Amino acid sequence: MSAPVAAPVVRRSREGHDPAPIREVTDALVELIAHLQSELSRRIRRERLTPSLFWLLWSLSRIEPATPGRVAQELGVSLPSVTHALNELESRGLIVRGHDPEDRRKVPLRMTPEGEVKFSALYGLLRQRVRRLLPTLSREESEVLLELMTRLGAPRTSPAGRGPAARLAMP
Repeated sequence: MSAPVAAPVVRRSREGHDPAPIREVTDALVELIAHLQSELSRRIRRERLTPSLFWLLWSLSRIEPATPGRVAQELGVSLPSVTHALNELESRGLIVRGHDPEDRRKVPLRMTPEGEVKFSALYGLLRQRVRRLLPTLSREESEVLLELMTRLGAPRTSPAGRGPAARLAMP
């Protein structure tokens, strides 16, 4: 007499979903992010910047008022790392540090017009690349994607709402 054959064990996530599609989605998202990051990094380097400096400019476009501490928090990096990068951006004329007359400890940051132009051009390229992917989706699929991304934690606001990237808002 042979032993009964056990049914295959299917591990389920907390919500009861089969993890196989979750792995596939995870892998697809990681590949898409890596591809976009690689493409953006090539463009950033052509502008004689580093990806770190670009993301610092990106955070300046999102945070108001921007200070070194808030930028460090937004990017999840140390304050000394941000200070080093700010020194580099300031030496290139892409940002300026201000002074708060009411609290000398606060150092407001803003992009210079040159910094805004450089950031807006690079951010615009990133948006164009992502935008080229979207026509493959119907309006309904786009709405579902936005809903799912929001549920996963992607903010529904972008730099288009404030700062220099406001001029890049997609119609």
